[in-house]
Amino acid sequence: MDDDYAASIKLGGSPACPSGKIRRVGYTTRKGTRVKSACIKDRGSKGRWRTVKRMLGIGPLSRGDLISLGYSHTKPTAVRHEVIDKAVSKYGRNKTIRKLNAIATYSKRTAPTRSMVYKRDMRYVQKKY
Repeated sequence: MDDDYAASIKLGGSPACPSGKIRRVGYTTRKGTRVKSACIKDRGSKGRWRTVKRMLGIGPLSRGDLISLGYSHTKPTAVRHEVIDKAVSKYGRNKTIRKLNAIATYSKRTAPTRSMVYKRDMRYVQKKY
């Protein structure tokens, strides 16, 4: 046992979990079985990682490239597709796909519905061009 973990148990507070583990909140199953709060293995995303070129993740985003052309996830599909067509003519097919994929990847945990819009727009570029 880690010293912090053992100390937190002795203090009577909510025990912190040892490294590599996270606290799972207690819950009740549909059948009525009570599952206590416990430390479980951390299976979440490992966070930032470095590629061979030593960039974080898939690399930094160029802010405002698509916005400057009028792109927004809140606009209707037809309007977004017109803007995407402009982006393809300005940046090229591959670069536009990479931009949409990067936005979708970085927003998939914080804004999943937005991420799906970006993915659909990326597929639109892949199919049309």
